Amino acid sequence: MTSENPNLSFSIGQVAQHTGLPQSVLRYWETVFDLLKPKKSPGGTRLYSQEDIRLILRIKNLLYENGFTIKGANTQLKKETGLSVPAEPTPDPSDLSANHTVMPKSKHKKPNEAVISVGELQQVVVKLKELMDVLK
Repeated sequence: MTSENPNLSFSIGQVAQHTGLPQSVLRYWETVFDLLKPKKSPGGTRLYSQEDIRLILRIKNLLYENGFTIKGANTQLKKETGLSVPAEPTPDPSDLSANHTVMPKSKHKKPNEAVISVGELQQVVVKLKELMDVLK
């Protein structure tokens, strides 16, 4: 995968092996990262370009090394590529949907440093929903 032939394409299995990511993660990232859209063959097989692989490695770095959320990584990638980033609306505090991530502000934390893991946050959301059901 070091050749710079722009016409080369790679299967999801090859990309998974090269990046160290499970195929399921690669498929999921296609649904949440606007810039990651590998081509598909007429039979539906994903065909990743070298540019796709560079993007995947950048996403991996943002998420796993820099502690970005998926939303934050999407925004950062759009900034890096010069695409416009829409202004983010202020969430309604009464809205407890899983689509909003609340990160405590602290003078001691870097802006993109993870405070809570995604798994822990998902557990909190589940517990809040259970509590809301009990209170109804």
